Amino acid sequence: MPWTKPYRPPGNQRLAPELYQDQSRVCYITIRAYRNQSPFVLAPLSARVIDILRTTGAAAWQGVCLLAAPDHLCLLVSPCEQGVSILNLNDQHK
Repeated sequence: MPWTKPYRPPGNQRLAPELYQDQSRVCYITIRAYRNQSPFVLAPLSARVIDILRTTGAAAWQGVCLLAAPDHLCLLVSPCEQGVSILNLNDQHK
């Protein structure tokens, strides 16, 4: 039987909320560009966005790794304070 429904990729697949509040856990976060744009190919813009993430998130998260792809940013981060969710940073910049 042929597939008749349109393909719909899965949305956010998040773990239990308390896992994002654990200082000992490193989380993988992706922040995508708006509507299929590729703003991160421009070095000055990439540098500015990374600087904003570092300054706004300095008190909230510890960055392990940051990768700028053409249309999204990938971060490996953990919260600075136990009980504070790293998803706050993620939702703030999406």
